[in-house]
Amino acid sequence: MCMMFGYTKQAYYKQLCQLENEVFQEEFIVGLINDKREISKRGTGRNLHQSLLLDFAVHNIKLGRDKFFEPLRRNDLLIKSKRFRTWTTCSYHHFNKYTNLIGNAVPTRAIEIWVSDITYLWRKSLDKFCHLSVITDLYSRKISGRCVHESLNVNGCLQALKEAIRSRGRNTNQSLIHHSNRGV
Repeated sequence: MCMMFGYTKQAYYKQLCQLENEVFQEEFIVGLINDKREISKRGTGRNLHQSLLLDFAVHNIKLGRDKFFEPLRRNDLLIKSKRFRTWTTCSYHHFNKYTNLIGNAVPTRAIEIWVSDITYLWRKSLDKFCHLSVITDLYSRKISGRCVHESLNVNGCLQALKEAIRSRGRNTNQSLIHHSNRGV
């Protein structure tokens, strides 16, 4: 019996043939992936695998979803996730900063303390970030005013404040504190 590198001659050539088939199969899969990516540049690896299942069946390739990610990784074909960053509140400004009137105060009635804030949210339909200005009653936790706007200018905050004032109704003789986080 002839031995080559600790294997029989038959086992050595069988392994060599298997490695060649794996390399050929990976190159074929990478070609299919590149063809699909020309059509659809965005899309997850799972969606890509799902769209290639018919091609795999035609060419008798048995490749599961998790194993599919190995050639993607080796050939640097994974799509890197986008980092969405948006400009948020700037608290380090030169404008007048009012003192905190509420401190540790606990409200005893509705429409005594309003708290306002701005946050951002992703609008998928517009494919961009928008800002949400909210004014909340600290006692009842009811949203008194809100406005979704595209920029951080003062107009969105003023619209939310006007809506809150309209919702206040006739309770204008009682004192009210409007508190925000000092951001611009």
